[in-house]
Amino acid sequence: ELQLSVGDALQDVVRDEVDLALRYGELADSRLVARKLHDGRRLLVASPDYLKREGRPTHPGELTQHECIRFKIGDRLEREWRFWRRDAMQAAPVEVSVQGRRTADDGGIAHQWALEGRGLTYKSDLDIRDSLASGALVEVLPEWVGRPMPLHALMPSQRFLPLRLKALVDHLAEGLRRP
Repeated sequence: ELQLSVGDALQDVVRDEVDLALRYGELADSRLVARKLHDGRRLLVASPDYLKREGRPTHPGELTQHECIRFKIGDRLEREWRFWRRDAMQAAPVEVSVQGRRTADDGGIAHQWALEGRGLTYKSDLDIRDSLASGALVEVLPEWVGRPMPLHALMPSQRFLPLRLKALVDHLAEGLRRP
Protein backbone atom coordinates (compact mmCIF):
# COMPACT_ATOMS: atom_id res chain seq x y z
CA GLU A 1 0.00 0.00 0.00
CA LEU A 2 1.28 3.45 -0.89
CA GLN A 3 -0.14 6.82 0.00
CA LEU A 4 1.65 9.71 -1.67
CA SER A 5 1.31 13.30 -0.54
CA VAL A 6 3.03 15.84 -2.78
CA GLY A 7 3.45 19.45 -1.77
CA ASP A 8 5.92 22.10 -0.77
CA ALA A 9 4.32 22.85 2.61
CA LEU A 10 6.15 21.63 5.69
CA GLN A 11 4.50 18.66 7.32
CA ASP A 12 4.96 17.27 10.82
CA VAL A 13 6.36 13.84 9.97
CA VAL A 14 5.91 12.40 13.48
CA ARG A 15 2.43 13.80 14.19
CA ASP A 16 1.11 12.86 10.75
CA GLU A 17 2.64 9.36 10.92
CA VAL A 18 4.56 9.80 7.68
CA ASP A 19 6.98 6.98 6.87
CA LEU A 20 9.20 9.03 4.58
CA ALA A 21 9.47 12.71 3.70
CA LEU A 22 11.82 14.42 1.27
CA ARG A 23 12.84 17.87 2.42
CA TYR A 24 15.13 20.56 1.02
CA GLY A 25 17.33 22.75 3.17
CA GLU A 26 19.08 22.54 6.49
CA LEU A 27 17.28 20.43 9.05
CA ALA A 28 16.18 21.54 12.49
CA ASP A 29 14.04 18.67 13.83
CA SER A 30 16.29 16.29 15.78
CA ARG A 31 13.46 13.79 16.41
CA LEU A 32 13.88 12.54 12.85
CA VAL A 33 16.41 10.27 11.23
CA ALA A 34 17.84 11.98 8.16
CA ARG A 35 19.81 10.71 5.21
CA LYS A 36 21.29 13.26 2.84
CA LEU A 37 20.40 12.34 -0.74
CA HIS A 38 21.84 15.31 -2.62
CA ASP A 39 24.10 18.29 -1.99
CA GLY A 40 22.81 21.17 -4.00
CA ARG A 41 22.42 24.90 -4.33
CA ARG A 42 19.87 27.29 -5.66
CA LEU A 43 20.51 28.66 -9.13
CA LEU A 44 19.01 31.64 -10.90
CA VAL A 45 17.45 30.52 -14.19
CA ALA A 46 15.29 31.79 -17.03
CA SER A 47 14.19 30.67 -20.45
CA PRO A 48 16.23 31.82 -23.46
CA ASP A 49 13.08 33.63 -24.70
CA TYR A 50 12.78 35.66 -21.51
CA LEU A 51 16.45 36.67 -21.64
CA LYS A 52 16.20 37.62 -25.31
CA ARG A 53 13.11 39.74 -24.65
CA GLU A 54 14.10 41.34 -21.31
CA GLY A 55 17.90 41.21 -21.34
CA ARG A 56 20.32 39.28 -19.19
CA PRO A 57 21.28 40.73 -15.78
CA THR A 58 25.02 40.91 -15.11
CA HIS A 59 24.84 41.40 -11.33
CA PRO A 60 22.30 40.32 -8.67
CA GLY A 61 21.46 43.98 -8.01
CA GLU A 62 19.93 44.21 -11.49
CA LEU A 63 17.21 41.72 -10.54
CA THR A 64 15.15 44.64 -9.22
CA GLN A 65 14.57 45.54 -12.88
CA HIS A 66 13.31 42.06 -13.79
CA GLU A 67 10.19 39.98 -13.36
CA CYS A 68 11.05 37.49 -10.60
CA ILE A 69 8.94 34.42 -9.90
CA ARG A 70 8.80 34.19 -6.13
CA PHE A 71 8.05 31.30 -3.83
CA LYS A 72 5.78 31.08 -0.82
CA ILE A 73 5.71 28.41 1.89
CA GLY A 74 2.71 28.70 4.17
CA ASP A 75 2.36 32.41 4.90
CA ARG A 76 6.07 33.14 4.36
CA LEU A 77 6.66 34.96 1.07
CA GLU A 78 10.21 34.98 -0.22
CA ARG A 79 11.01 38.67 -0.68
CA GLU A 80 14.81 38.54 -0.77
CA TRP A 81 17.19 36.36 -2.70
CA ARG A 82 20.76 35.92 -1.47
CA PHE A 83 23.73 35.25 -3.72
CA TRP A 84 27.35 34.34 -3.04
CA ARG A 85 30.17 34.64 -5.55
CA ARG A 86 31.35 31.15 -6.47
CA ASP A 87 34.94 32.22 -5.85
CA ALA A 88 34.20 33.87 -2.46
CA MET A 89 31.73 31.67 -0.59
CA GLN A 90 32.97 32.87 2.82
CA ALA A 91 32.17 36.50 2.00
CA ALA A 92 28.87 38.10 2.94
CA PRO A 93 26.10 37.43 0.44
CA VAL A 94 24.51 40.03 -1.80
CA GLU A 95 20.86 40.36 -0.77
CA VAL A 96 18.36 41.54 -3.34
CA SER A 97 14.73 42.50 -2.76
CA VAL A 98 12.87 40.91 -5.66
CA GLN A 99 9.53 41.83 -7.19
CA GLY A 100 7.25 39.97 -9.51
CA ARG A 101 3.67 39.52 -10.55
CA ARG A 102 3.83 35.76 -10.00
CA THR A 103 4.15 33.93 -6.70
CA ALA A 104 3.77 30.17 -6.33
CA ASP A 105 3.48 27.88 -3.35
CA ASP A 106 4.50 24.97 -5.57
CA GLY A 107 7.99 24.61 -7.01
CA GLY A 108 6.67 22.87 -10.12
CA ILE A 109 4.51 25.88 -10.98
CA ALA A 110 7.44 28.30 -10.58
CA HIS A 111 9.49 26.01 -12.82
CA GLN A 112 6.73 25.90 -15.45
CA TRP A 113 6.34 29.68 -15.46
CA ALA A 114 10.08 30.05 -16.01
CA LEU A 115 9.89 27.56 -18.92
CA GLU A 116 7.09 29.68 -20.40
CA GLY A 117 9.31 32.78 -20.30
CA ARG A 118 7.34 34.57 -17.59
CA GLY A 119 10.36 35.54 -15.50
CA LEU A 120 13.47 34.55 -13.61
CA THR A 121 13.24 31.98 -10.85
CA TYR A 122 15.57 30.80 -8.13
CA LYS A 123 15.40 27.02 -7.87
CA SER A 124 17.30 24.05 -6.52
CA ASP A 125 19.77 22.70 -9.07
CA LEU A 126 18.16 19.28 -8.69
CA ASP A 127 14.69 20.55 -9.64
CA ILE A 128 15.90 22.18 -12.84
CA ARG A 129 18.75 19.94 -13.99
CA ASP A 130 16.79 18.35 -16.85
CA SER A 131 15.61 21.76 -18.10
CA LEU A 132 19.19 23.06 -17.94
CA ALA A 133 20.53 20.00 -19.77
CA SER A 134 17.96 20.39 -22.56
CA GLY A 135 18.52 24.15 -22.89
CA ALA A 136 14.90 24.94 -22.00
CA LEU A 137 16.28 26.98 -19.09
CA VAL A 138 19.67 28.63 -18.83
CA GLU A 139 21.61 29.61 -15.76
CA VAL A 140 21.71 33.36 -15.24
CA LEU A 141 24.64 34.86 -13.31
CA PRO A 142 26.64 31.59 -13.29
CA GLU A 143 29.40 33.20 -11.22
CA TRP A 144 26.87 33.61 -8.39
CA VAL A 145 25.17 30.82 -6.43
CA GLY A 146 22.49 30.60 -3.81
CA ARG A 147 22.43 29.07 -0.40
CA PRO A 148 22.98 25.34 0.00
CA MET A 149 19.88 23.27 -0.74
CA PRO A 150 20.61 19.72 0.38
CA LEU A 151 17.84 17.17 -0.11
CA HIS A 152 17.22 14.78 2.79
CA ALA A 153 15.11 11.71 3.28
CA LEU A 154 13.46 12.02 6.71
CA MET A 155 12.07 9.14 8.72
CA PRO A 156 10.62 9.17 12.23
CA SER A 157 12.81 6.27 13.40
CA GLN A 158 15.37 3.88 12.02
CA ARG A 159 14.77 1.38 14.78
CA PHE A 160 11.91 -0.36 12.97
CA LEU A 161 12.68 0.76 9.41
CA PRO A 162 10.96 -1.64 6.99
CA LEU A 163 13.30 -3.14 4.40
CA ARG A 164 11.13 -1.84 1.54
CA LEU A 165 11.49 1.71 2.90
CA LYS A 166 15.25 1.32 3.21
CA ALA A 167 15.33 -0.03 -0.37
CA LEU A 168 13.34 2.99 -1.58
CA VAL A 169 15.71 5.44 0.12
CA ASP A 170 18.72 3.58 -1.32
CA HIS A 171 17.13 3.72 -4.79
CA LEU A 172 16.47 7.45 -4.47
CA ALA A 173 20.04 8.11 -3.34
CA GLU A 174 21.44 6.13 -6.26
CA GLY A 175 19.16 7.85 -8.78
CA LEU A 176 20.09 11.30 -7.53
CA ARG A 177 23.79 10.60 -8.01
CA ARG A 178 23.37 10.63 -11.78
CA PRO A 179 24.44 13.84 -13.51
